[in-house]
Amino acid sequence: MIPVFLPEQDKAIRDLIRARYTSMGSIYLVRIFLNVAVMAALTGVFLLGLERGGCDFPFGNYFMASLAGMVFLGGFGAAAFALSDNPVIGYMASLGYYLFSFGAGAKYLGNWYLFSLVSGSYKEKVYLAVTGVALLAAAIVIRVQKTR
Repeated sequence: MIPVFLPEQDKAIRDLIRARYTSMGSIYLVRIFLNVAVMAALTGVFLLGLERGGCDFPFGNYFMASLAGMVFLGGFGAAAFALSDNPVIGYMASLGYYLFSFGAGAKYLGNWYLFSLVSGSYKEKVYLAVTGVALLAAAIVIRVQKTR
């Protein structure tokens, strides 16, 4: 989700978009919606491939859990990008959180542990999804305020 704000890095594009009647916030929301739709479609295709290959797992739970993790990491990176105006920092923030979660485990991250499915727990995915949506909303607010 980090590239949601990338086109406006160029001042000419930012000025062109701001000259239109459509608000920047609504443009960001459309981009985020499309990103989530593509992520959901790709995840669904992957999980269907696993199911067709003979894997036995709860499809709906795994689909929603995967989407929650993606929204959280995307929101985390988008918020870092919105704060820093640097896409590399956005990517590194998401990667850093992923690596920290991989190494630290549930002991340090609690309900925000990315790999809770290993223990069969789904409640952490609700925390990740809600936090991811909140981070995306905060990132949009920050970017809209910065572009004024």
